[in-house]
Amino acid sequence: MFVRPDLTFDRLAIRAEARRRFTAKGRFAAAHGGFPRFLRDAFAVAKRVRADMAAAGPQRRAREDAEKEARYAAILKSRTDADRARSDELIGLLCSTDGRLPATTAARMRTLNQGGARP
Repeated sequence: MFVRPDLTFDRLAIRAEARRRFTAKGRFAAAHGGFPRFLRDAFAVAKRVRADMAAAGPQRRAREDAEKEARYAAILKSRTDADRARSDELIGLLCSTDGRLPATTAARMRTLNQGGARP
């Protein structure tokens, strides 16, 4: 929006955004430093966007998100039925209380968290 694909500033868009923010403040705009302050803020945003684009930020974030999704899918695929049952029981124990766990529930949670044998 503020930066063109060739990494030059779109000065008209920056100025329009500054004007929009300035008029949105109404009569309190002067208390915020007047129009020059809003123009500086819009240019600061544009500079950060340009630096992000120069560092291939959007592509890098998309790649990292895809890798994260693949790792999460692998983790879900590797879970056994016993793991799912244990986590479901833990959630059930935690959600069914008002913060005061009975001794039997606390003991059961310890065995579930340790992955130990079921009583």
